[in-house]
Amino acid sequence: MSKKLLSRPLGRCVGLDVHLEFIEIAICEEGRVWSAGRVPATPEGIKTLADSLLPTDRVALGSLALGSLTFESSSQAASPCRCA
Repeated sequence: MSKKLLSRPLGRCVGLDVHLEFIEIAICEEGRVWSAGRVPATPEGIKTLADSLLPTDRVALGSLALGSLTFESSSQAASPCRCA
């Protein structure tokens, strides 16, 4: 299988692993991936997380209860994706 090169940079990608009591956050930017920690899965924690997102962020949300979705805030579109 050949690897395809992206014709445009992805920008900052944010991965959210949603649990009942917390949300684990990972960020990928310029080829580097790091943990951005956790926020409580409360209205206040979710607001803090939402306020930290950039308009150009690509966000992937994973939850055993919800399945997985990807969001592109610039287009306001959501589409299903597969979990690895």
